[in-house]
Amino acid sequence: MKKTITLNGNEIEVEASELSYEQIVQLAYPGSASDRVMTMTYDRRVRDGSLKRGERLTLDEGLIINVHDTSGA
Repeated sequence: MKKTITLNGNEIEVEASELSYEQIVQLAYPGSASDRVMTMTYDRRVRDGSLKRGERLTLDEGLIINVHDTSGA
């Protein structure tokens, strides 16, 4: 089932029930190197939080995710 989420201010449709940190980074920054340091936050309207490398996020309709490259390069 497709879900519409907002990633860095852009609405996208995703056909998944959850995504890994790494998958979200690739959606936000296609082709980025795996050693880049990213800061990732999400807002579920009910609860917000952050995601770290190796973690997974369950997707809800309307989920807002912000990913920023904080590696300094």
